[in-house]
Amino acid sequence: MDFTIDSPALLFPAICLLLIAFTNKYLGIVNRIHKLHATYHQKSDELLVKQLWVLRRKASFIISMQASGIISLFLCVVSIIFLFFEYKSFANGAFVLSVLCLGVSLIFALREVIMSAMVLDLELSDVELKSQKVNLKSKLGA
Repeated sequence: MDFTIDSPALLFPAICLLLIAFTNKYLGIVNRIHKLHATYHQKSDELLVKQLWVLRRKASFIISMQASGIISLFLCVVSIIFLFFEYKSFANGAFVLSVLCLGVSLIFALREVIMSAMVLDLELSDVELKSQKVNLKSKLGA
């Protein structure tokens, strides 16, 4: 396989789009945390504490996703610089590390998506409990 400057340059758009998506996710989580935190000070609730804990973990995963993506982008730049100066073996190594960092970033992204499902379950758990109580009352009252 011929390794040219085109190879690492192909990762630039993908990594940049991922970083934009990760940043948007992070901003959404931060806004949600601020709202829940304000609500927590108004009324202390165990469900809010659980939601805040999971959202905090999600935020840390997103930060790890962003860090891995930034390192991947940086290694792409290093690979291009090595190719420019015709150090092909160093360029290959930097490119391989770049792809590995991108893979790590995607693994963090998968974990964060799984945590999103946990947050959704927590948010809907109180609705299910109230629904079951209403159904139980209607069956007992009937």
